[in-house]
Amino acid sequence: MADSLEFCLHIFSWSPLQEEFGWWGYALPRLQARYSALVSSVVLGVIWAIWHLPLNLMYLTDPQYQVGIAWLSSTVILFVSILFTWIYNNTGGSILATLIFHTMLNLSTYVAFPVFETETGPAFFFSIIVVATIILAIFGAKRMVRDKSRVNTENKIGDNFE
Repeated sequence: MADSLEFCLHIFSWSPLQEEFGWWGYALPRLQARYSALVSSVVLGVIWAIWHLPLNLMYLTDPQYQVGIAWLSSTVILFVSILFTWIYNNTGGSILATLIFHTMLNLSTYVAFPVFETETGPAFFFSIIVVATIILAIFGAKRMVRDKSRVNTENKIGDNFE
């Protein structure tokens, strides 16, 4: 029980928390002030994929792990960034919403559907690509929201944590 609690506290409080303030609280509002939501997502997705590449390559020592999953994971991060932008924009710039989503994604990736196992990984990654594509088709690439008032691109770091 103590190990589970420690794991959850680590995942929820330290791992995603640091990224949320940087990617979505600081960088995204500034990018969206100049570019569309889609372009901003792709820029952050590329940076985020490079950021996570050492972590993804670390699993190469596991005999069940395949090299392709590391590259697929890095590619899917681009699509995940679209989901984060959509959540951020549709919650009025809430860092808490992206933090909860990031935690849920981490827990599902490593616990519920271990994506770094050959059988489950591609299906999980493919589902993220499909969901991101549906969001773009429904909400559009420019702002990823139906109501323009939902997005606040003028937020400062502390203003986004709700």
